[in-house]
Amino acid sequence: MSTWAGWGNYPFGDYLTDDPVLAIPPDQSGYKAKYGKTVVSAQLDGGAGRYRADQLGASFTVDVKWTVNLTNFNYLSAFYRRAVAFGSLPFTIALMIDNGSMNNYQAYFVPDTFQLASQTGLQYVISATIEVMPNAAYAGDDDTILAAGPDV
Repeated sequence: MSTWAGWGNYPFGDYLTDDPVLAIPPDQSGYKAKYGKTVVSAQLDGGAGRYRADQLGASFTVDVKWTVNLTNFNYLSAFYRRAVAFGSLPFTIALMIDNGSMNNYQAYFVPDTFQLASQTGLQYVISATIEVMPNAAYAGDDDTILAAGPDV
């Protein structure tokens, strides 16, 4: 069964309506996310810095890693080549970065970061950096979580 929807015949296709889904999720222990910069600060001489909101919904930078067999190595390589054929086109990937469950995110490959990190026998390790757009926050979700409090 194939999940490939493709980008159509970009630049002539309508790739923006149906981002292709990357069917192989990264290793669960193989990625880390750096949250986007939503606050800017200015350090002041002799006192506390000043802080202000900068940009809501700033993108995440996520370093991902896949440990795969030859078939999946070929799939990931082909997916990457297709994604960067006309610049870095968007795709959908399942990650766990905003909360404790897997969610789909729109992502882009950061140029020149996709690489074969290692290969041992029939095991291939691919790494890349992707830029991930945050999902729309639901008003009140954080309030509900904070009101419930931590597990102690």
